[in-house]
Amino acid sequence: MGKEQLIPNFELIKSKKEIEWNNKEKEVEGWGDKLGRGIDEKIKNIVVAFDMIGLPTSSSCEGHLDHGYSAPWIGIKAPNEPAERFIDQDKIFQKIADEYNLSLDDMGHKENREIYFKAFDEFEKNGETLEFQQWRQKNQELIRRASELLNKFYKERRVLKNIKLGIIEYAEGEFRIYNGGEDYHPITEEKFEKLTEEQKNELSQRLKQYQNEMKEFAKFLKEKIF
Repeated sequence: MGKEQLIPNFELIKSKKEIEWNNKEKEVEGWGDKLGRGIDEKIKNIVVAFDMIGLPTSSSCEGHLDHGYSAPWIGIKAPNEPAERFIDQDKIFQKIADEYNLSLDDMGHKENREIYFKAFDEFEKNGETLEFQQWRQKNQELIRRASELLNKFYKERRVLKNIKLGIIEYAEGEFRIYNGGEDYHPITEEKFEKLTEEQKNELSQRLKQYQNEMKEFAKFLKEKIF
């Protein structure tokens, strides 16, 4: 076998990656939330990159001025999340619901939050299921990988603290990559309208900076993929 046959065909590899990227892009464009809204355009590339690099996304937001969050974020979690986090979770929910003459759907309403959290007191006594613990461990591995990528991205990159991307973990196992500092919080049209014109313009400029940082990280990931 000649040496030339051992040399990888990088053009062919790149071509295959481009096909994979385009197919994933089409798949992502078909995703939507519970309200039937498609994925935000300014977050699409990084969602594609995450999924291709082995960080499965579960939700995302490009950041908005008058709804959602005022800064972009990407939710990541391992696939096949167990239906029950706690041992006998469904049984306990049903027992508490029956005690208060409520349906399981009613348990989730705001006015019944105290009753809802009463169930969690019993959950904690039972502990988490083995399946959920194993799933959580998979998420920890994803967090480790995401952290490594962010560390490489910022090895020689310097940005303001509120623009720099970070990781926030949630008790349920999912985590998010986000930025925005104090702007990383829910905002409504009512809250936005209460801002002065100067504050609105400043928030708009900051949001563009946050979104651009996500865009740069997406470019960084795409280069690694290709």
